[in-house]
Formats: sequence, structure tokens, C-alpha cells
Amino acid sequence: MNESEKKKMNARAVGRLSLYRRMLQVLEMRGMDSVFSHELATLAGTSASQVRRDLMSLGTSGSPSSGYSVRDLGEAISAAISGVQRQPVVLVGVGNLGRAVLHYFQNNHPGLEIVAGFDSDPEKRGRVISGTPVYGLSYLPGRLAEDGIRTAVLTLPAESAQEVTDLLVGAGVVSILNMTNLRLKVPEGVYVEDTDIGVALERVAYFGK
Repeated sequence: MNESEKKKMNARAVGRLSLYRRMLQVLEMRGMDSVFSHELATLAGTSASQVRRDLMSLGTSGSPSSGYSVRDLGEAISAAISGVQRQPVVLVGVGNLGRAVLHYFQNNHPGLEIVAGFDSDPEKRGRVISGTPVYGLSYLPGRLAEDGIRTAVLTLPAESAQEVTDLLVGAGVVSILNMTNLRLKVPEGVYVEDTDIGVALERVAYFGK
């Protein structure tokens, strides 16, 4: 899949492909070599026809008799959504949530690498947390330019989120995972994925009454 084709994928399609890949990783750990579209659909909570449409967009087709190769399909999805090279990401805000994200990313996303963390707290600067070096915010524009980084994760207090977002966008970032409770203002062409853990937990708790 070339760069122009990747741009045509919408956020929902990318999310489904990422979910399929996680399901395939589980199947491979269980020793399964192949999977049918209806089996993958059941695991992912979607329809077999949706799975087939998503996988056809990768130029991948299964066999009616044996389904899809678990390993080959996982590699095809990784190439489509992550690329063949590791994608560098920065994280801003190395508090409790930021540390948890750094720890999680260490081994769970081979296509992504958080190459640097940034924080305004002088006690955190110069440290290495979960294998990631932490710098002051003044180093942020230079590091982004040096490595051509275009993706960032925000795990900092909401009151600082917009100011840091403006700094990130000005330095070339075009995609942001926003884990604050502030809805960011960004120019057209910048993608923001909002993930508010507090809202998600309250929603889950409501249905657990």
C-alpha cells in the first residue's frame, strides 16, 4: 500500500485493522495458522462482510477452504497501518498517566516507538523512564525537527494542553493522541484522537449499576 492509498483510509478503518491485528496476535500465540473472516469478525465484534471489505483494501484475499494465514495477514496489516519502519512518537507530560503509557508502549506496539518524553518538571528532566529519555519542553521543537516526528501523545494537565498543542503543530506534528479532558483547537489537516479515560470509566460504571 503506497502513501496516497494510506491517506484514503479513514479513522474507523484504521481502528478496525488495528483491532484485527491484536486478535491475530492472540490467535498466533494460541498456535493457530489460519483464520476465516467470520471467526475474525466474531473476535472483533463486527461482521464477516466488513472484515472482508477491510482486508480487500489491503490487497489481501483469503482462501474459501483455508481462510487467511494468521501470520501473513498480521504482517500485511502492520505494513498498511504502521509502515515497514518504526514510527517515532513523542509524549508530553510524564506524570502518572504518562509513565503508564511509556511502560505500555515498550513492548506492545512494535511499529511505534516513543523516542522522547517532555515535561516541565525539572526533577523529571534528564531521567530515563521505561527506556525513554525525558527532556524539558524547550527541547521539543528541535527534537521534532531533528527526527521528523509528526505524531505526539498528550498526557499533561488540561490547562497546558492547548499551548503545547500549538507548539507541536508549529513544529510539524500532524497527528495527536489527546489524553487530556480538553478539546483541542487545531488547524485543518491535523488529526486529533480524543481519549478521555475519566469519561470512558464513568460510561462503563453507568452500565455496571
